[in-house]
Amino acid sequence: MSWDVAVFASRSDEASPRADWMPLDLGTMEAVQERISKALPGTVWTDDETGFWQNEGLSFEMSLTPRPDSLQVNLVFVRVCGNANPFSGLRQLAAATGWYLMDCSDSSWIDIENPSTASWDRFRSLRDSL
Repeated sequence: MSWDVAVFASRSDEASPRADWMPLDLGTMEAVQERISKALPGTVWTDDETGFWQNEGLSFEMSLTPRPDSLQVNLVFVRVCGNANPFSGLRQLAAATGWYLMDCSDSSWIDIENPSTASWDRFRSLRDSL
């Protein structure tokens, strides 16, 4: 069970993007892997599309999603597992890349400078009750 975050190169002006919103591409697989690896040192890539990063009490599994019609990545899903606060690592990723983060549980944009922990707290409470 994970708390999920989507990573985009651009963001919609709306609080929650419409279904027809198309984000800008993040780059090629190689370029996106390189940027993530620089932002989160120690990231291990098991294949072209999947990377893992661990920090004390926390892990990110990152899945790169290419557009079906090109070699460009337009989305990265981050599956967050563990008990530590994930916002430090997410802040590292966003600050180093200039990318935008969306909380997949409610499709809201994460303010990385002042993130609300409500969704993360709800996830942990649900996970811990199972």
